[in-house]
Amino acid sequence: MGGCMERADCTRCSYFHITWVTGAPYGCSAWGIKSPQHPQNAVYASSGIQCQLFKPRSGGSRVQGAVSNKMK
Repeated sequence: MGGCMERADCTRCSYFHITWVTGAPYGCSAWGIKSPQHPQNAVYASSGIQCQLFKPRSGGSRVQGAVSNKMK
């Protein structure tokens, strides 16, 4: 039990998305939540455990340029 579990990086998860909701811009389709903070933080705050549903994006890329893509 002494091991350190690395936190999931929402921006590298296939379930992470930008919601475009002003008060809750970050979303997780696996948990079905929208949050003002990254979903990993909301999951930890409510359950006390790290996210167990993390699924790496294909290619491992992060969500990037969401605002610029929306504005085009």
